[in-house]
Amino acid sequence: MEIISLVRWELRNILFDKKFMLSIIIGMFISLVTIPLLMQAVSYFKEGTLLSALPVSIKIIKIATVGEHPAINELEKDVMVDVVRTDEKNAFEMLGKKEVHGVFIVDSNSGKFYGRGVGLSNLAESSVRNAVDRILRKDVKPAFNLTPDLGLESLIKSLLAPFLLLTPLFLWSLPIIQSISYDRENKIIEILFATPASRKEILLAKVIANMLFAMLLGVVWINLVQLSGLNFSNPFGVYIIFLVIAFLIISMNALVSALSASVNEATLASSISSTIIVTLFFSVTTLKVFPATALLARLSPATYIAEQVGGGASSFPLNLILMLLIVIASALLLAISAFSTEAFAFAVKPGIKQLYEGMLELLKSKTKAAFAMGFVAFSITSPVQIIAIALIFLISRINILLLLAVLVAIEEVFKALAITIIKPRKTNEGVLYGSLVGLAFGLSESILLAPIVDIFILIRIVPMVVHALSTGLFGIGYTNKNALASLLLAILLHLAYNLYLVGYL
Repeated sequence: MEIISLVRWELRNILFDKKFMLSIIIGMFISLVTIPLLMQAVSYFKEGTLLSALPVSIKIIKIATVGEHPAINELEKDVMVDVVRTDEKNAFEMLGKKEVHGVFIVDSNSGKFYGRGVGLSNLAESSVRNAVDRILRKDVKPAFNLTPDLGLESLIKSLLAPFLLLTPLFLWSLPIIQSISYDRENKIIEILFATPASRKEILLAKVIANMLFAMLLGVVWINLVQLSGLNFSNPFGVYIIFLVIAFLIISMNALVSALSASVNEATLASSISSTIIVTLFFSVTTLKVFPATALLARLSPATYIAEQVGGGASSFPLNLILMLLIVIASALLLAISAFSTEAFAFAVKPGIKQLYEGMLELLKSKTKAAFAMGFVAFSITSPVQIIAIALIFLISRINILLLLAVLVAIEEVFKALAITIIKPRKTNEGVLYGSLVGLAFGLSESILLAPIVDIFILIRIVPMVVHALSTGLFGIGYTNKNALASLLLAILLHLAYNLYLVGYL
């Protein structure tokens, strides 16, 4: 009952903060005026001239062509289009496997385009239309069955949707910062620590109150957004994604507040972390525009929001939500650990060692703490890997060996960092704690990469064992003063397994 009373108190403080609520109302009003204007502006892209007017240096559209016609030669001149000449059977196989965005079949005087019914298929159709027009010109009636819907409007609208929907979360997630940092600066936290409630209950009450506030406003916001012209085919699914991202930002705000010495410092740290989260999600979603990176776009929950605009029927990303919940749980665990330290109570920044000590006190066991550290390592590793992938795409052509080597090195370094924080002293401790860190890390990765059914039929057991072995190997080296050599060996072991999976070995 104590935590319920605390939640009520925190929620009341949020709702009765007149300045904050006024800023919420003004922000929503401005957004609701802006959205219809943006939708109207986007509607002017129906003719598909935006991308064709840009100096695009990468071919983002891939079309399989069957037959010969001068229009195909014109199509090959398009800087955005990659033309694959093939036979009809292979062309439709490629379309079924989503290797191309459309199939263009021609003979000497007629032609037909087959698309996938998505934004880029329509852009592919637009490119074909332009190529045909360059041959047939305006004064000749086209013999090709190209429809007038070019799809550029729906594509741009879908990319705007996550950004427009998620932007208010920056403001809605501030109350927990004010609650934690303000209470600390003004010594209110000392009064709360004197109550019968545990420190864990005090922090969770603040998180729950902010989350309830976001849940309430989220219902209102999604309905208002739809009335403003941004429609979702599955509003409930979008609402769930919205809440998970809100929960992630609130949890991160709780963590940075528990680690910061003042309200101003916490607010700055929150702005940086929240901006990184939303920008990362949005940036990964934009990868759906490019055929080579369309699969990577599925790693962002914002992609689901984008695909819901204009009647999309994509499946709900349950495995991705489970992965985000692991990241959220890791952030909350670290926040509670920091909040529970004496350093926090006396307005001193808790260091990494004190964070781990707080975690030990919370979990009452080094083995449980080691397992938890595996989830924490994964939570930190995932965004770093996404940034690394983006950089590799920017600076070089995709090389599978380089990509796998970089990703494996990042994973093993962060798992090794967890072991150095735990500081096992004996070889058996190094093996045990290393294996637990690796096992938790592998479990998190399995939830992200494998469909949920695969987890239950144990398809992902071998990768989890590889993670446990590689980190256990580092644990042995760490306890025997050979940390660097054991880290390199762990990277090589993990890399060899991944290369075997993709057929390099």
